[in-house]
Amino acid sequence: MDSFTILDNIERHCKNSVMNAFNGSIRSLRRLLRSGTYALDSTIIATKPNFPGCGKTKRKKEGHHNDLPEYEYIHGFKLFVLYEVKSRIIVAMNIVPANESDHNYFLPMIKQGIHNCGKEKIKLVIADRGFLNGNHLWELKYKLGINFIIPAKAGMTIRDDAIALRKAYEKQTKAEWKYGKGTCCGYGVNGLTSYLEYNPKGTKNNRRTNGCPINAVVVTTWRGQEIASDKQKVLLTSLPAEEDAAGIAKGYRLRSYIENCGFRELKQAAFLKRLPKRKGENTENAAYIHIMLCVFAHTLFYAFLGWRKKQAPKQSDGDCLRSWRRQESLKEGNKILIVSVSLQVI
Repeated sequence: MDSFTILDNIERHCKNSVMNAFNGSIRSLRRLLRSGTYALDSTIIATKPNFPGCGKTKRKKEGHHNDLPEYEYIHGFKLFVLYEVKSRIIVAMNIVPANESDHNYFLPMIKQGIHNCGKEKIKLVIADRGFLNGNHLWELKYKLGINFIIPAKAGMTIRDDAIALRKAYEKQTKAEWKYGKGTCCGYGVNGLTSYLEYNPKGTKNNRRTNGCPINAVVVTTWRGQEIASDKQKVLLTSLPAEEDAAGIAKGYRLRSYIENCGFRELKQAAFLKRLPKRKGENTENAAYIHIMLCVFAHTLFYAFLGWRKKQAPKQSDGDCLRSWRRQESLKEGNKILIVSVSLQVI
């Protein structure tokens, strides 16, 4: 069967059916999940402006100069993933047009993850500030019983309050931790109530309303360099910050795995960015199916890798999809992974 015949058949499948097959597969892989820490993030799969179903968004340019525009506009789709940081298994995903806001998908993604891998598996969620929503964080902690670490945004009252309390709290809660060859420092504050949105949904916002108590870690030194107060990062968390500020800061650093291992693997080894070159009424559907199958392939590989390490701990052909493919390409013969799922055709 040639590649075009495969594409002609794939693009006719129902994307909901493929998503259901993925979710069902994750429920079968629960035993391979290795920790309770999950990272939530999104990435853009860029397209041309006229691609069917795509959205338009802007992002900050890297290496921005004052004489050039600070932002660039891109078109495409946005992929959300909930990623278990030790096994590298993606336990939930969603695909939407690129213009959709991250914070609208914070709780839906976590609830899908709970459905797929079980509530007892998810102990801690780490996410970037784009997912910040006080009502959602309150529900995550007090209804779902899951802790979180997420940075405060610039201009938030609670961020300013945590930084202003440095003299009162730094001596008693100061923490240090290593990052490479450098040393980082910070301090923790418990029981801040100035995040008014950290309340049940529907709570009226006025001057007499406080947010539920929430904790914060302020990072004052990064890799040996003192940080100016207006640039200091403040991590909001439901974990006890005064007791373990260093542990919370190091815990948040685990979020880098979803970018450096998750999305990079998907784009470089699973060809996430290479959408099928199709035309016609099924073009958008083909893009969705392609993205889902890339995530599917990534997850099945790391499930296989985790299983193999249990079966033969000394055997190693690489610990990531890119290195494994390089090793396998040097061997004689071909290997095929066959996955059997039930899909519906639209």
